[in-house]
This record gives sequence, structure tokens and C-alpha cells, in this order.
Amino acid sequence: MDNSDNNNNNNNNNYNNKNDNTNTSTTTTNIVNNNFEKEYIAANKLKENIETVSHELNIQKNGYTTPNPMSKRQRKKKMREEKWEASAEERRLKRIKKRKEIKEKRRMEKKMGIFKKTTKKKRM
Repeated sequence: MDNSDNNNNNNNNNYNNKNDNTNTSTTTTNIVNNNFEKEYIAANKLKENIETVSHELNIQKNGYTTPNPMSKRQRKKKMREEKWEASAEERRLKRIKKRKEIKEKRRMEKKMGIFKKTTKKKRM
């Protein structure tokens, strides 16, 4: 009888140990899952905060604050081109204005009967 009681106790202990292990693993899993959920929620909140702040500061998703991100070299090149185009436009307008003045002057001279004498220089 003593021996059978011992076996029963051992079996009960083994059963309890198995039970404890399952409960422990389940609780550990629950804790791990709970931590993941908390981290996930925290990450989402952080992401939302970043999006709202970037929207308020008008920062685009690529991280640049300027509407067209370019390197320093590209910006300088573009500025030179714009400057040149502007000065080229000014030069073109000056040429047109000068041509109009010359045409007007020739018309007036023609009406008044004044003609320029064109003489060829003699070569020696």
C-alpha cells in the first residue's frame, strides 16, 4: 500500500507539473502577445504623430522641405540658366526696339528726301 500511494503521489505530481508548465507557457505567450500589441499601438501612435507634425510643418514624405529637392550644383545651374534666359530676353527686346527705331528713322529720311551717300573706300 505504501508503494502504491507513492506511485499515486508521483503521478499527481507529474500531472501538476505538466499543468503548471502549460499554464506558464500560456501566460508567457499572453504576456509576449500583450507586449507586441502595446508596441504595435505605440508605433502606430508615433507614426500618426509624425504624420500630423510633418503635415503641419508642410514637410513632404520624402523628407525635403522644399517643393523641388535638388542638389546645390543643380540649383546653381538652374539659376544660371534662368539668369541667362532673362538676359537673353532683354537683349532680344533691345534688338527689336533698335530695329524699329532704325526703320522709323529711315522712313522719316525717305519722306524728307534725305539719302545717305555710300562711298566705297579706295584700296591702295
